[in-house]
Amino acid sequence: MSSQGPKTWFSIINESVHTVDDVDIGDIEALSKNFVVVKRGFINVHYYYIPVNRVEGWDGSVLWLKSTESQVMENYERNVEPDPFIYYVKEHKEFFYALFPSSNPSKRIKTSNQRTARRCCSSPIQVSPM
Repeated sequence: MSSQGPKTWFSIINESVHTVDDVDIGDIEALSKNFVVVKRGFINVHYYYIPVNRVEGWDGSVLWLKSTESQVMENYERNVEPDPFIYYVKEHKEFFYALFPSSNPSKRIKTSNQRTARRCCSSPIQVSPM
């Protein structure tokens, strides 16, 4: 595990994603509450909409999945770019924040005991030691 502090979900856009069989299937293109969208390729582009519950953890440089490459290709591939009105896409984050202002990681809320907390996807990624 990296000596860096924990990253937030928003900050892992463009980071590498590997399957349980150690295959690099691409980079994170977009996020939502329920999915991580991975983009593979530049000319022949593939998008994988992977449920968040299929994420094993973050080791400081790679997001690891609980699925094999073949499972990802069979179950999660779609031929559609992520919609910036539904998914957090770094290049179009203003659309996402306009629809879901409480998801903005720069906005903080006070909890009942006056602690500062962050909402939605900006919480630190929970990682099991690898």
